[in-house]
Amino acid sequence: MARSVLFIFLCLSGFVQPVAADPTIVPRVRDTGDPVVAALLAEARANSPTFRRLIERIDATNGIVYVEQGACPPGFRACLLLSVVLAGPNRILRIHVDLQREKGAAMAAVGHELQHAIEALEERGVTTGALLYGFFERLAGSPSATGQLAFETEAAVHAGDQVQLEIQAHQRATSHVRTKEPRILGLIDAGLSRSDTFRRLVDTLNASDVVVYVEPKLTREQLGGYLAHNIVFAGGQRYVHIAVETQGAQRRLVAVLAHELQHAVEVAQDPLARDPESVQQTFNRLAIPFGCGGTCSETRAAIEVESIVAQEFVHKTLDVCTRPNRRSPTDCRER
Repeated sequence: MARSVLFIFLCLSGFVQPVAADPTIVPRVRDTGDPVVAALLAEARANSPTFRRLIERIDATNGIVYVEQGACPPGFRACLLLSVVLAGPNRILRIHVDLQREKGAAMAAVGHELQHAIEALEERGVTTGALLYGFFERLAGSPSATGQLAFETEAAVHAGDQVQLEIQAHQRATSHVRTKEPRILGLIDAGLSRSDTFRRLVDTLNASDVVVYVEPKLTREQLGGYLAHNIVFAGGQRYVHIAVETQGAQRRLVAVLAHELQHAVEVAQDPLARDPESVQQTFNRLAIPFGCGGTCSETRAAIEVESIVAQEFVHKTLDVCTRPNRRSPTDCRER
């Protein structure tokens, strides 16, 4: 984008109870009738205090910000269009968001761009696209002069990061895939952000009666991970434990975790698997010959999931490490 500073986008570089909206306040951050965007905004507002504060600040201006699915430069999750439309006393801005990405990342991206919208709307003289461009050039410096590919501000970076952290905290608190180990939390977060298949596994478990606790693997050295068959049924839910390695390349560890989560999904899909014996029967039915030797059972679906997640993780890592926007220093470590 810095190759032409006239590019029309301003782009992203990077648990609490829902609060009822005040019916006397006209909402100024809006979707355009797209139910997917409407759901994204509602979820972000419910689960991120920072996101709510950004909306409240926009509500205090004469701006209206429409959030809609739309194109941004390659690698950017969301972008504020450098366009201002006057409608009576209101100034209308638009944010495009890429919803092909992980949902939490999309919420953080919109939060980032809402902060940029605040920066513009709190400057009352910004009433045209040209004035908007000039304002950000004064505020953040010319992209070409600063070596950036977009206008950027520390406030927007901080806002996006805070929304991301708050959404992650909420997801961890409500997820059916749980752990107390920081290293495993990192693996789960990496899988959610970089693999569509990993996200589908977690979504499937979240919609089921199976709760999975993931722990570091301390035994069975020949295996990268395993699902223990000592299932517990209590309070209408089934609880299982997975053990995985925590040392090694993140790509391999995430793929192994996905493999074991697929086994948990296989348990979830059998409503009769409620004790160790019935879990063993489930895997006896699904197991492939010579899957992993005589001490465990293996399924074709789990093998395929591990391979797919490893491939998705590589492709997403390459995307993260080559895209022009701001990224975490840990994003591009060797995997």
